[in-house]
Amino acid sequence: MNALVALSAADAAVLLDDPEPRLLDVGLMRLCGRDLAVPAVNVREVVPLPEKLQPSFSGSNASAGSIVIRGRVIPVLDVAARLGFEARSGEDGVVLILRHDAALIGIIMDSVSGLARVAHDSIQPFTVSGVEDHRIVSSSFPHDGALVGLLDPAAVLALPGVPHAREHTAGSDAGGAGARSAVVLVTVAGANLALDAKRVVATVPNALIRPSPAPSSKWVGVVSYLGQEVPVVDDLALFGLSGRAEPTSSGAVIILRLDDKQLLGFKIDRVERILPICERSIRPLPEALAKQLTLFRGAIVDHEGRQNLLLDGDALVRSDALRMIGALSRAQAAPVHSALADPTGATEERQPFLVFVAGERRRAAALSSVKQIIPFPQARTGLNRSGSALQGITSYNGAPLPLFDLSGTIADPEARADAVVLVVEKDGRFNGLVVDRLETVARSKLHRSPSNTADGSPTFFIDAKIGGKQEAVTLCDLANEAAHLA
Repeated sequence: MNALVALSAADAAVLLDDPEPRLLDVGLMRLCGRDLAVPAVNVREVVPLPEKLQPSFSGSNASAGSIVIRGRVIPVLDVAARLGFEARSGEDGVVLILRHDAALIGIIMDSVSGLARVAHDSIQPFTVSGVEDHRIVSSSFPHDGALVGLLDPAAVLALPGVPHAREHTAGSDAGGAGARSAVVLVTVAGANLALDAKRVVATVPNALIRPSPAPSSKWVGVVSYLGQEVPVVDDLALFGLSGRAEPTSSGAVIILRLDDKQLLGFKIDRVERILPICERSIRPLPEALAKQLTLFRGAIVDHEGRQNLLLDGDALVRSDALRMIGALSRAQAAPVHSALADPTGATEERQPFLVFVAGERRRAAALSSVKQIIPFPQARTGLNRSGSALQGITSYNGAPLPLFDLSGTIADPEARADAVVLVVEKDGRFNGLVVDRLETVARSKLHRSPSNTADGSPTFFIDAKIGGKQEAVTLCDLANEAAHLA
């Protein structure tokens, strides 16, 4: 789970044609577990956060540094502390380039998660008694069950001592006044593709793909998004090309909207960048090739001189093959009960289990019991307790997440290169279980073991194919393990 996981493929730079009155188009983003938004008209583009920012020579310590985009130096701010958030965890993220009048400034965010159109009367201003400081978020609105803070670009640029760059008005910069849309540039099986940002809903990590209920060569699995089960494809043959996304846990799944009800996940290898374009940026394909690639509008040249084939959003909607798969998107079923809670029922059908290694033991857990899989965090509070497997505390969606080492060893998880954290939830609270590495996701029936635990409780195992061999793997209840390790 690298920067590509953190980078969402939805871009806020889309200027929708003829927007309805009293509606505001915004770009949605995440910072330190919180939801923020920016008016779409104020977003120039979104680029990955570089490993190291360039120095700022403004004479002010208000900026975190500078970023160079197409030869233009733009100051970058880290606003987490100013908003009262904890420090960002990790080095991954994006830089949101804000534009207000002719001024440009970069804002560090964790990810950009989509576009939304909200009613003006749903935006509620708020005040803070006794606070005279410049507040860059002074209103909010509800969206999909979350409260979203609306960032004010003018207030950001009005912060004392904050430097900014000037917009380039001459020439044909695609981010200038002629920009009317945005595209997400991705790489799949060596092919460079451009996706219309208006069709992009969000991006989720490949590690969240679950096996599909009906295995298919064209339908590789499902991911969950806002209570919906979204089918995922990885075969470029569906788009008239050839090749598949790499079968690894890196990369991401781009969720595309086909219509009001149908979503489709597209597994990719890498997000390159998000680019504002104008209509004249799109070059037509030669006639013979255009007849072969009917789902593409043309090509766009990126800043490295590569040709990126632009998928036609309207053609995707008309594709019978894609609509057939998209029709499989459905409301997510209620979470499957714990396999240990009702072993009799669980043995009657196959269900997905996550198989992992902790210490010298291979173990399994019901995949439905794992809320999310995250990398072992570098930024954490080093908290240890005598007699406890506690490895520290980190943040998860803004809440404290205790980390318990499931291996039973005293080795620092940072020394285990493949260590990951399994996030589990119980009674609305989260715990993280550190394991050495993930092995596979196996579909199996649940089997009763001949032996019991020390307190007389029954034990269970599953059959999993690992390295070409069928093995019996002991089942564990992660929520109970976390309570025991605490």
